[in-house]
Amino acid sequence: MRYVLIVNPGPHLISNAKQVLWLGLFGLFNCAPEPLPEPVPDARSQHFRSVWESTDQAIAWGHWTADSFAGARRDDLPVLLYLSAPGCDGIFSRNLPSVRSIVEERFVAIHVDPFLRPDIARRYASGGWPALVIMTPDARAFSMVVDIPPDNVELFLLRILEGYQKQKGIIERNQGKGQAAPLQRDAIEVSVGATHEAVVAAFDSVYGGFGRGAKFIEVELLRFLLEHYIESQDSTSLQIVQKSLDALLDSPMRDSLEGGFFAYSHTPDWQSPVQEKDLIDQAGLVQVLLRAAQYDNPEYARAARDLIAQIVSQFYDPEHGAFRGRTVRMESGDWWTDPAIYADRNALLISAFAAAVRDLGDERAALMANRAMKYLVDNCIDPEGAVNYQCTDEKRETAGLLEGQVLVSLALLDLYELSGEEEFRERAQQTMGFMEEHLFDPETEAFFDRPESAELTGLARHKLTPYDNDMLTAGNVLAAELYTRLNDQLRAGALLHGNRPLEVSALSASSYARVLLQYGRACRKSL
Repeated sequence: MRYVLIVNPGPHLISNAKQVLWLGLFGLFNCAPEPLPEPVPDARSQHFRSVWESTDQAIAWGHWTADSFAGARRDDLPVLLYLSAPGCDGIFSRNLPSVRSIVEERFVAIHVDPFLRPDIARRYASGGWPALVIMTPDARAFSMVVDIPPDNVELFLLRILEGYQKQKGIIERNQGKGQAAPLQRDAIEVSVGATHEAVVAAFDSVYGGFGRGAKFIEVELLRFLLEHYIESQDSTSLQIVQKSLDALLDSPMRDSLEGGFFAYSHTPDWQSPVQEKDLIDQAGLVQVLLRAAQYDNPEYARAARDLIAQIVSQFYDPEHGAFRGRTVRMESGDWWTDPAIYADRNALLISAFAAAVRDLGDERAALMANRAMKYLVDNCIDPEGAVNYQCTDEKRETAGLLEGQVLVSLALLDLYELSGEEEFRERAQQTMGFMEEHLFDPETEAFFDRPESAELTGLARHKLTPYDNDMLTAGNVLAAELYTRLNDQLRAGALLHGNRPLEVSALSASSYARVLLQYGRACRKSL
């Protein structure tokens, strides 16, 4: 069923006097905007210039194509999938000829960058990267390992081969009908109260943040706690957010040289940050800092403004007018910046910048949001409304992934609410229309993660309706947030209250519970 998007800007639409200013800043479609002032490059870094210096040996990896799997079936070889990316590689760093011979001659070896193909990485969720996934010739995984020491790779592969030859029939029988089965798990009921208890239990009262091992920023947990405080005025929720933000801002996780925040710390005290930054974390922190600043802490607003400037300095690509997605410090000390432009990360940042326009009147954020959205519209959204996950001048691929469709739709609505510009609303209707026509499954009243046209090449399509968070908030949870925002409680409720497969982890449940709170408020307002 295809829905028609009718958006009422409502209370978020700015006053007429300010609207004149924002229409000028967001004059994206009807006339060419004035040239934007470009950020001054930081001489201390070499963003967009470095080539990744991989430590992996030069193995002749194949690609995820129908021909690769046809070759595996023809030669009766298992498939070795290597999930790795710059900053998440090194399993094959020993450079042993014997390992190369095993990989190239006794497997059909395929390399996939999980940042470039999140649809494949989600299907073979390994719990981290770099990872090895061993599959039958019809792409059914029967073994996987994460971050195996390079010294152990050869023995691991030899044991896999021995087991595959001896137990191939058992493996095939055990997996049997799995090829056509939906990739869904038993549903677990998620409640706001139980989720809050789990998040509080995961809170590190000594160092702030969550967990006792490697410490991630966990933006989704912070967003849930802020939403919970708005709903319940529970002081514990706000105190956890404030302690976590204070600890993060005062720690080495905040890059004192170039700014921005590293992806995680190897230790729970925030003192051992990995030398990697992702735009997902930066955009999410802008939103959290702005929301937390509303509760009598102007330092958070200053931190958000500083972070916006640092994002522009480090991630903005003036040649394209959009933002690169991630950057990693190499062993040489130079920074490598991912050359791909990701639609989802740019959409997240546009929404964060829109919040900065509303809360801070940040003109730079308005200009950057305008420029990035222009790039998405011109380069990432096709005439049918499909959002290409990766879109540069040279490459546009993986169109129509659910998370990208929803995040771009939300970003377009953010800009429409700021400017009143009808073209933003119309573009949002287009991207939502594609999602509803090509991804919606009336049987489950939920969305598949990708359309038929983006099937795993040469293989049967697995039906996956994502509710478990990956790097981003799960697609159907985002979709519920989108429909809640549009006051479509019927569609949002169907997504939230049906028989949904969910993990019990606080991270996966927190975004779901956050949207449940928003949905409940919307329902009460409509009464």
